[in-house]
Amino acid sequence: MLLVFTLPLAIGLARLQGGKFARLAELQLRNAGLFLIPLCLQLLLFTPMAAGFLPHSLVSMLYILSMVILVTAAWLNRKIPGMGLAGMGLSLNLLAIGANGGRMPVAPEALAFSGRALPLGPDSQPLNNSTLGYGATLWPLTDILATPAGWPLANVFSIGDLLLAAGVFFLVWRVMTAKSAAEGLPDLSGEMPRM
Repeated sequence: MLLVFTLPLAIGLARLQGGKFARLAELQLRNAGLFLIPLCLQLLLFTPMAAGFLPHSLVSMLYILSMVILVTAAWLNRKIPGMGLAGMGLSLNLLAIGANGGRMPVAPEALAFSGRALPLGPDSQPLNNSTLGYGATLWPLTDILATPAGWPLANVFSIGDLLLAAGVFFLVWRVMTAKSAAEGLPDLSGEMPRM
């Protein structure tokens, strides 16, 4: 949810500095589908229509798999400014989700501070990727932070979400304000990953 604020801020700041929105289209990502596939999968997994359609264990497994794919995509594109930071955020979120059975624990205090409730389906299971975080493993990496109730789109978030948002902010700002598409932005289209 932080990206809802991060993207317009990065775009706005870049535009104020003479940045060009069209440069984002020139950014060459390695294996761009590795970003799109997991995001589409997550949209399908965490909609009210999907509630009760798939067993919770399968949803958790597919969610973890989607996060592994996103971390892999970030790693393959780590030379792009901001992508390493975004990848660290995704990795921290993956650690928290994996350690807690495929759901991101939410601190009840953070949820209350944000004025939100955890949406539950007919079987009393969360409709999204979260679960209440009583006794969460790796709790510092879980959704323990929140924007206050009354703020637009108030929500809970994790340290990983902050790093992801900061990485995306820097990536968008850097690409838009580059003098040319090639300035400081590596062409990764033909490079093989080093292991």
